[in-house]
Amino acid sequence: MSGGASDRLSFADGAAVAQVRGVARANRVSAGTQIAAFVVLTALAAQVQIRVPGLLVPVTLQSLAVLLCGYALSPWRACIAMSAYLVAGSVVAGATGGAWGLFTPGSVGLFGPTAGYLAGFVIAAPAVSVLSRRRDGLATAIVAGLAGTTIIFGCGVAWLIVLLDSASAAVAQGLVPFLPGAGLKLAAAVAAVQYARTARRTGRAAEGGSV
Repeated sequence: MSGGASDRLSFADGAAVAQVRGVARANRVSAGTQIAAFVVLTALAAQVQIRVPGLLVPVTLQSLAVLLCGYALSPWRACIAMSAYLVAGSVVAGATGGAWGLFTPGSVGLFGPTAGYLAGFVIAAPAVSVLSRRRDGLATAIVAGLAGTTIIFGCGVAWLIVLLDSASAAVAQGLVPFLPGAGLKLAAAVAAVQYARTARRTGRAAEGGSV
């Protein structure tokens, strides 16, 4: 091989490597942006809350954000996003000395009545992600959302059983009052993901039909 050809080949290899590195760097930035976006979304959802007298756990929109996170992100990114949210929430609650969503001041928030739900977020989001990617359809989205919701409440009630030493009290406190809202949030999440998927397919079809 001549020196000129070798130089051109080396230049092409270098350009290819640079391009691959650029794509990888862009993917990392995109992943970080997506994760940060859902940390912020979940934090905002935590601020929309209703504290019902007699209930240990407030009604919030956080589970809606968790489901959306699972639908939108890969399993690992969804898990990282919810883990980052737990860290951020505990830090903010500790720094401000006030309740923040399902968090309460100090370490109590991670071991208080809402701890099970918070742990459930980290499991539910990647579970929704895995299940929703099996097949692109309404039924799959519903099943994935139901699974995520079940995980959140399962973890929440399980921890309340430990704290209250009563399964019936835990169900009465941590499940029954929240079922109507959980159904509405599941419906909203499924509607959102179906709308996004339809819009994406329409966009791809339009691109494919363009000249």
